Amino acid sequence: MTSKVHLSADRRCRPLSFVLTPGQAADSPRFTAVLERIKVRGPVGRPRSTA
Repeated sequence: MTSKVHLSADRRCRPLSFVLTPGQAADSPRFTAVLERIKVRGPVGRPRSTA
């Protein structure tokens, strides 16, 4: 019994998303599943002004 962790990370090596699959699963079909799970939070609150 084996397993694989398919992981996406940012430039600072912080994980953005991951998918856990059986070890026999191929890597290519899981690529889209990993990308679909990425959630990037936007700015919170009122926009800043420089005026």
